[in-house]
Amino acid sequence: MLKRITLWTLLALIQLIVTGCKSGAHNHGMDSVGSTVGDHVLNCVVTEGYHVYAETMTCPLGGEEFESLALGTHSTFGITLDWEPLSYLRFPLPIPVCPSNGFVVYKRDLSAERIARIAEIVSSESYQNIYAERHATFYLLAKLMEALGENHDNLWWYYRQATSEADLCSSPERYRRYAEDAIRTGEQTLASLDASEDEYWTLMIVIPNFYRRMGEFQKATEWLDEHVGNRQPVGENAETYLLGLNLLRDAIAEQSTERVQLRRPEDPD
Repeated sequence: MLKRITLWTLLALIQLIVTGCKSGAHNHGMDSVGSTVGDHVLNCVVTEGYHVYAETMTCPLGGEEFESLALGTHSTFGITLDWEPLSYLRFPLPIPVCPSNGFVVYKRDLSAERIARIAEIVSSESYQNIYAERHATFYLLAKLMEALGENHDNLWWYYRQATSEADLCSSPERYRRYAEDAIRTGEQTLASLDASEDEYWTLMIVIPNFYRRMGEFQKATEWLDEHVGNRQPVGENAETYLLGLNLLRDAIAEQSTERVQLRRPEDPD
């Protein structure tokens, strides 16, 4: 089973905002597995020197070899209101997906029992119908985990990652589809969180920001009014979340659907 990654990721990104520092270290999350090369999924990432490079992988199901991408040395310097890292690269790197069967290789050391369980899902007619539509890799991962009944707390994050994949490929139709699932699962996660938690206030920004990015400014405003209102973020990162909410409200007022950096106007580039 995947362990919960959202809180670690959110705190790491918050630290980048608070300190303003750059990270040149390799990722130690799912990106380190690599990502798919090919036209069987929605993927607009290409090799880029030492930052993104190609490698050969073997599919856990069937043993076919296929080419994937791996993330090398890179730097990040903040995030957007989409909770996507700012970098000279676009994130996330897609996850490897076996071309012949749609098996999502989200982890290298899968047990035989785990492979067999996933094989049941990916061989099903419902999954193969989804796979045939050539979706973003994180969307396939989310659908796989939903079918397995696992990682409910991570689902909104997987769908959020998929929106970035669709955004990079300039696919507004896919962006909307993934964003709607991110909103659905995000609201489910939100119901289990306390206002003292970072993830709670992250969702208070990310969910209405999905509506803004889709051009649904009234829905974004109504969601903020209903769920946030005049409340103020609390906790160690309260100032950052308050900044995010203010930037979001400004972007809604301007009816902007563009990516917005989570930074003060006076901050240096």
